Amino acid sequence: MPRPRRFRNIAFQPNCTFFKPQGIPMTALESVDLSLDEIEALRLKYLERHDNASGAQEMKISATTFQRLIVSSLKKVTEALVTGKAIKLHKVIDFNFPGMQGGYGRGRRMGRRK
Repeated sequence: MPRPRRFRNIAFQPNCTFFKPQGIPMTALESVDLSLDEIEALRLKYLERHDNASGAQEMKISATTFQRLIVSSLKKVTEALVTGKAIKLHKVIDFNFPGMQGGYGRGRRMGRRK
């Protein structure tokens, strides 16, 4: 069973929830989801100019987790820009976020009959 996710220190709240290509209605677009912790990692790394160690310390996570957030968010943003998808920014930390595996799990005995 995976470990529970640790809460992350987020000092940023986005003002908007979507970015999309101009001139295309939202109903015709696919979207890419960015979580709040991915946005915070991008902000710390590229706007505040933190290195991985200090950015991770600021978010109270490990440096490898910080690097994983950076790689994941850059991949998603690149996919949206290259393929013309909308980017959806989530304003709350949701452990059931699309694409996030793990979390609290179902437990060992769930689904088994006695």
